[in-house]
Amino acid sequence: MLIKSGSRKKVVLIESQSPGHHVFSMVLLPRIGIILLGTILRNMGYDVTIIVENFHGIDWKKIQEADIVCISLITCTSIGGYKIAKRCREMGKTVIIGGSHPTFMAEEAAQYADYVCIGEAEWSFPELVNAILRNDSNPKDVNGIAYKMDELLIKTKPSRPVTSQDLNNFPFPDFSLIYGNPKMKITPIVSSRGCPHSCDFCSVIVMFGRKMRYRNEDNVFEEIKDQKPRHIFFYDDNFTINKERTWNILTRIMSLPKNKRPTWSAQVDVGIASDKDLIRFMGKSGCEYVYVGFESINQKTLEAYNKKQDIGKIKRCIEAFHKNGINIHGMFVFDPKNDNSDIIDETCRFVEDTKIETVQFLNLTPLPGTPLWQREEKNLLTRDWSLFDAHHTVLEAQKMTTLNMQEETINAMKRFYSLSRVWSLYREGNKLAARFRMLGWYIVKKWERDEKGNNKYLEFLKLRSMFLDEFRIKK
Repeated sequence: MLIKSGSRKKVVLIESQSPGHHVFSMVLLPRIGIILLGTILRNMGYDVTIIVENFHGIDWKKIQEADIVCISLITCTSIGGYKIAKRCREMGKTVIIGGSHPTFMAEEAAQYADYVCIGEAEWSFPELVNAILRNDSNPKDVNGIAYKMDELLIKTKPSRPVTSQDLNNFPFPDFSLIYGNPKMKITPIVSSRGCPHSCDFCSVIVMFGRKMRYRNEDNVFEEIKDQKPRHIFFYDDNFTINKERTWNILTRIMSLPKNKRPTWSAQVDVGIASDKDLIRFMGKSGCEYVYVGFESINQKTLEAYNKKQDIGKIKRCIEAFHKNGINIHGMFVFDPKNDNSDIIDETCRFVEDTKIETVQFLNLTPLPGTPLWQREEKNLLTRDWSLFDAHHTVLEAQKMTTLNMQEETINAMKRFYSLSRVWSLYREGNKLAARFRMLGWYIVKKWERDEKGNNKYLEFLKLRSMFLDEFRIKK
């Protein structure tokens, strides 16, 4: 990367905290992007501290010492991130905001920051930091950013795309830069970017594109050897989309001595079900869990998402993984337009019958930039971004009341994450899945007791339902 190295200026990068509670709340992992950007700045000579708010609260003394503060946001973390940004600016700090939410809501983000990074920031962000702290160029000449000038939003030309070769040349993320030096039992690794599918609710394809960019297998293996992980979570949006490449990476993992060979998990899609040999090899190479976007057992809902799968593929996928001793985390999304209480109940029975180990029952949520957002923005019930975590119903339901949809989703989670089901998994000898399901039970309980957020939103939906009922009667 041809960027001048900096002096020992202090840069603090912050990943703002996730609001509320969900089944991953107890599995603390940072998003890779901010770690990679911090590592790039460290290699340029900057004194870098990364604060992952889910790991550790904000150390305002560190902020006071910083020459510049950079905050990474997704939609549901943006409100908390904006509060941090506002306080940092009140302290006289230059603030840069980036991430998927600011990329598509730059006008909003620019109210809280001096500069906003748009899209992938591996080129724009280091150049912007150099321009601000070294004064060797005008920050407003940097490509791939936005800023306010006389109340108008100015966007510069897009930054050059990140290529596969770039991914190979970037440094391995240095997790030791995380403040507090948290002990992570799981090591996240990204071996590719993008997704070739066209699900219209997904922010991945609008942020990273449908064209896949791959790191080569040797480069991925070098990172594995460098990190020496006990367990890897491949952050790829679809780790098995290129089956030959998956084989090659797993073959390299298998070449490690058995006592140094990590177990691993990854996100995959149901298309993998057609390759039984690969699934068998996944199990043999130490795959413990797969995270699969089944989305729905309602064909109308699948078609509405532009999801190219059906219930037959879903069943074959589940059977193939279970046959090879691989646990499944199934992700299901309830659609306010197409689903009703019968579909939710049928989905619960489906996951019970197929013995999926852990699940998420989510509500269809329009995220800025997605085709779903373009279609449904006008129908949003709220713009409280902290509720855009897919656990809150933010669109009007059509085949049941919106309040019922929210309550039925909560009940579905309670039904699945029961103590009796935890015990049944433990009796079967599946201690890993039992532990995750126990965490799920705990998180659901915390979700219900969250008076500030969840109960407050339920009260809003109840009052809204009462008002609509009264309006219909009068009408």
